[in-house]
Amino acid sequence: MSMRIPRILVEIAYEEAARDYLRSLPLEHFMESTPQATQGKITLESLDLVQAQRSDVHVFNELLVQYPLPRRKKPGQVVPDNMVVVHPKRIKAKGSYDVPLQPARPFWVLEYVSASNARKDHVENRAKYEHELKVLYYLLYTPDSQVLTLYRHTGTRYVRVKPNAEGRFEIAELELVEATAGLRPGTPDGLPILGTTRTPGYFVAAGHFRDGILLAPVTAKIMGAIVTGQVPPFELAGFSPARSSLR
Repeated sequence: MSMRIPRILVEIAYEEAARDYLRSLPLEHFMESTPQATQGKITLESLDLVQAQRSDVHVFNELLVQYPLPRRKKPGQVVPDNMVVVHPKRIKAKGSYDVPLQPARPFWVLEYVSASNARKDHVENRAKYEHELKVLYYLLYTPDSQVLTLYRHTGTRYVRVKPNAEGRFEIAELELVEATAGLRPGTPDGLPILGTTRTPGYFVAAGHFRDGILLAPVTAKIMGAIVTGQVPPFELAGFSPARSSLR
């Protein structure tokens, strides 16, 4: 659809297309495995920390993205698990993110694939991100095996982003790194370490052992409050980096 058409008509057409898409979805689309759901929570909590420092970063969860396709009346459609848009002003998007009507295109899309739930065709979705939308960054993560792959668009296709010397994947435009590891660090008293240290600006969130992925959402809330100077939602004396049980 061309924007030479009056904006109000484009809005009506895209709204109708979004309703048709919703009605066509099978029940399987609304299902997700526990690893997928957990990873979604972790990502959203992590991106909350980015948003606290970058007001131009906007995060959307399971939002239908609609975009024009050449020589077709109906828009292209895809639903990423998470999507990041970078724009200095507030973005209004309710039932769908309609690219011709928005001030910025999707910057980064994230999808989580689980062997126990094939609710999405990530191969088909990747083709849409790569060849139709040409989203700059695409992240594919398999929570079951903790395999993370980050792609960057060259203008014609996706190429894998190689990890840096620390094994992290950099998204330079956001001053952000993505990483995953299978380590399970624990503590002598079995409790995680959460809080500030004697070094200004240095915070600790570690020692969860095998429950790290399960406690990640609440840990992110706690550390988000600490890093931004707010009162944590829980009493943290028992988790202090300076507690005597760690000596």
